[in-house]
Amino acid sequence: MRTKEMANRAAEQHCKLMEVQFLDQTVFLKKLNLKRNSHGHLAFMREYYFEFTVSGEDRYFGRIFMVGNRIENINLDPHRIH
Repeated sequence: MRTKEMANRAAEQHCKLMEVQFLDQTVFLKKLNLKRNSHGHLAFMREYYFEFTVSGEDRYFGRIFMVGNRIENINLDPHRIH
């Protein structure tokens, strides 16, 4: 549950930074695998998805990649800029 909360906060902050609106105020787990972390230890690799909008009309997906409790990457689908 803690990692989902971290991903949720990261999605909200990233959306603010990118000047898009974070929709539904939540992320959902899409994939769960094992991966070696930067220290060579096995850790869970989680891929969370969330939705965002620019104009309120179109919905797009964003993704957060986490290894263990560390956020590795956040990206947004290509979207229109107003």
